[in-house]
Amino acid sequence: MGSVISRLEGADYGPVPTRAAVAVAGEVKTRPVLDGAERPILLWMHRLGPGATLSWDRPVQDHLLFVWEGGVVAEGQPLGANEAFVVEHGGTGQVTCGDVASTVLHFHRPEDYPHPAPRGGGHTHLLAGARVMRGWERKMAMGRTLFADAACPTCEVWLHGSQLPPLWPVVPHYHTEDEIIVVTQGEIRLGRVGYGPGAVLAVDAETRYAFSSGEDGLSFINYRPASPVYVMADHSRPPQDERALMLQGLARSEPA
Repeated sequence: MGSVISRLEGADYGPVPTRAAVAVAGEVKTRPVLDGAERPILLWMHRLGPGATLSWDRPVQDHLLFVWEGGVVAEGQPLGANEAFVVEHGGTGQVTCGDVASTVLHFHRPEDYPHPAPRGGGHTHLLAGARVMRGWERKMAMGRTLFADAACPTCEVWLHGSQLPPLWPVVPHYHTEDEIIVVTQGEIRLGRVGYGPGAVLAVDAETRYAFSSGEDGLSFINYRPASPVYVMADHSRPPQDERALMLQGLARSEPA
């Protein structure tokens, strides 16, 4: 158990590795972000030229694609920046780049992960538009986005986004699932060290950690492959279901 710091721009683009478990057509280059043999979740950054495609044919694990820059088309629907697409295990799906080169983040468990996905699979999900719950809590100057809540009957994928005000402390805690945090704006501070946009923090399940936002606040997305539980490190509160916590926060928020 532990954590790993990486960056989206930390490696050169090259051919799409077999480990990414995705077929490509057209101009596609890939930057490995988290691809070590010991990692429980993999993260790739794909750069797609106009008209290029990524496709999945019955993968063993669930795969999630997040649009970082530009736009793609999935299931006939355009997806822009800050929108996502899921191909469940056993399903088939394809995304096609639009007229402008685009960059996407690709999250998934390794295909040889020792535990099979527990739900039925076989479907795709568009995480865009009204399908995404977004809210802004004016009093706390805090934003929340819930893309996928792990409550789907056929997959457990989780993806949320958070916007924190300046110098906001997050107390020591851990989660019951592996996770990847990607900083989209502002700065995440781990102790005295700050990491800006494009920083990636991979935290293994049950690894205790804490952080705070920087002087300009912090926005990030957080991917987990299964339904998470939040546990305070000092156990001052019982473990809390994160879906319930997120929905409570959204209930207090104005629609974004």
